[in-house]
Amino acid sequence: MHDVAIVGISTISAAGSSKNEIIKKLKQGISSISDISYFDFSGFSSNLAGNIDSETWEKIKKIAIDEKIDISSALSIYSVKMLLEDVELHSKNIALSVGTCNGGIDSLANFYHSKKIEDLKNYPIYKQMDDISKYFNFSGKKYLFNNACSASGMALSYGAQLIDKGEAEVVIAGGTDPMSEVVFAGFNSLKALSSENCQPYGEKIGLNLGEAATYFALESIQRAKKYNHKIYGTILGYGLSNDAYHPTAPDIDGSGISSAILESLKNSQVNPNEVTYVNSHGTGTRANDISEFTGIKNVFNDLSFPYISSMKGYVGHNLGAAASTELALSLLGLQEGVIFPNVQFENYRTGCNDNRILREVKKVSGDIIFVNDNAAFGGHNVATVLKTNTFGKYEQGTKKGGMTSKVYINKGSFVTDKGFKSFNMKANFATDNILKEYNSKYYQRRMNELTQMGIIAADLVCDKETKETGLVYGTPFGSMTSAERYMNSIIEGGLDKASGIYFQDLVLNSTAGRICKAFDLKSYSSSLSSGGNEDLKSLEIAYNAIKYNFCSNLLVGSGHEQSEVVNQITSKKFKSSSSFFKISNVKTKDAFSIEDIFSFSISDAKELLSKLNEVIERNEKVYIQNFGKSLEGVFDNLTKVEYEEGEFLSGGSIEKLIEKKQENRKIALVSISLIEEIVVVELEK
Repeated sequence: MHDVAIVGISTISAAGSSKNEIIKKLKQGISSISDISYFDFSGFSSNLAGNIDSETWEKIKKIAIDEKIDISSALSIYSVKMLLEDVELHSKNIALSVGTCNGGIDSLANFYHSKKIEDLKNYPIYKQMDDISKYFNFSGKKYLFNNACSASGMALSYGAQLIDKGEAEVVIAGGTDPMSEVVFAGFNSLKALSSENCQPYGEKIGLNLGEAATYFALESIQRAKKYNHKIYGTILGYGLSNDAYHPTAPDIDGSGISSAILESLKNSQVNPNEVTYVNSHGTGTRANDISEFTGIKNVFNDLSFPYISSMKGYVGHNLGAAASTELALSLLGLQEGVIFPNVQFENYRTGCNDNRILREVKKVSGDIIFVNDNAAFGGHNVATVLKTNTFGKYEQGTKKGGMTSKVYINKGSFVTDKGFKSFNMKANFATDNILKEYNSKYYQRRMNELTQMGIIAADLVCDKETKETGLVYGTPFGSMTSAERYMNSIIEGGLDKASGIYFQDLVLNSTAGRICKAFDLKSYSSSLSSGGNEDLKSLEIAYNAIKYNFCSNLLVGSGHEQSEVVNQITSKKFKSSSSFFKISNVKTKDAFSIEDIFSFSISDAKELLSKLNEVIERNEKVYIQNFGKSLEGVFDNLTKVEYEEGEFLSGGSIEKLIEKKQENRKIALVSISLIEEIVVVELEK
């Protein structure tokens, strides 16, 4: 990527929403972390957070009430409105890439108090991309990444890839997470909060939570110059990894963050000695800072060691919006020719005593290449390489390489609570303890059903050697039983008695992280939600990762865990299941070749038929799984089409492929989500 420009920035956080106000505060080293005033913090170890001002919140709440949406969606809409006022994008076909950690959690908490179904229906995390798209009538592709605290970094990076590969003309990418007393209680249960202003890399231990929404407008440099758009910086590439270590703590040797940074530099065709600055994750916690600093040191040698700082001392840890918000703050500083330092602290933390961890503003000029890195629960790491020029000079990049790889589905598996099947075997379970029965070495106490099924499905397709293998995983709701148990711990005991055991599975990417740990999957790693067609949506992300040579082998998984709460959201009972593909750039016997994958949204059946017409013509059979509004009768006269109203949310298409694995012909799998988002996969045996 050498031609992706950031042409618009909108950021709302504790530091404010005015660019000039933010720059002034950070230049003066002013932290915006303050006392919490809007919920009872008695019983918590801290009453501090990075809070958005009350006047702004009243405007956001009005959007939520008027549109009947979750407060997280409203916060995103408010930010995107500011973005569109800042830059005129001259496009109707705008793609959207969103990252969030706990978006929708406020509606779930409201439901537990109100018991109103309308509150519950605003909970699903995938609904946010739909709310934003509908509000602005965006007609392009849309994605939602739930990689916890690295989610907006993933959203930005994938958005840049869409521009770079010509799959979108304009992308709005970023992330959001509002403050939630339910989430605050969870971090309190982990004893991670600080009762003072947090000091990343300083001797005082602990983090302050924050809230924010930050979005960027992305397009090519050529297009930016055509419309005379201001360019804040360019995105050169990104890298992903997984620690495969622990649900909530980073690998102590920093190898996960090292791997992500090294991959980002390789994919950007940038040498380590060209990097001036690392805008680091730097949470202030005991676990993160020394691990991250060690990981950074593993990448850069002493002679080319970059400056390092974290923005969390100014605005708090904004969870799913952390990557985008802290990048925005750094970019605003670099427009002024400065790197913002860490918030002031007196003494370095043991193991972090290096004067390149900045405590004072650093002046810079000319071309500045820097890395934005973020880590997360579930072990998900994202590093993005960017370049900015303090004089505003940008030239269209010369693309190097550009070769693509063929991608093959070599293995597939499908698991329910009754049994499993794959391309070459099938069996039933004899007990309810399915993972203990299948292979007890993978089982851990209190492991939820979603994770158990996911591990079995992954094991059925996983090779013994996984060193260069990654994972793309999707789930619409995560483990809802774990979320329910966490919420019940609060209802029964109060916020200060929130369960730290179940809190770690409140984030939807926890299952992906546990699968990575079970099989030591440390390569390209991401987690997403799309509303029921995650099996094919995950395959779309993974297919492009191998096609564009980010990696060569991936497990691609999805899963849904049935619960009464989910049944109320969907108004239909979908069965629990998990499914996996093993895909590679190397073909094995009986593999399916992936000829194409694409996704789009529809407004009605007529539009769907129009967009599927060519797919039906060029394939011998088209298998459609629908989880949204009924389309019974629409395909009755099309002999090539086999239509089903799916019963296995997020997994029906893989089950269908396993059924048809012996057929030597061109086929297409089509999956329609709960929000009418369609993914099409065309295959040839």
